[in-house]
Amino acid sequence: INKFELIYQEVWGLLLAYNIIRREASQAAVAFGRAP
Repeated sequence: INKFELIYQEVWGLLLAYNIIRREASQAAVAFGRAP
């Protein structure tokens, strides 16, 4: 495993976490009848 792979994996993980948080937030907003 090289440095580039580590950086790539970290960026991918951050993007995934960001998207999951955004999805949860928008679902919560819809559940409470508010705009996301």
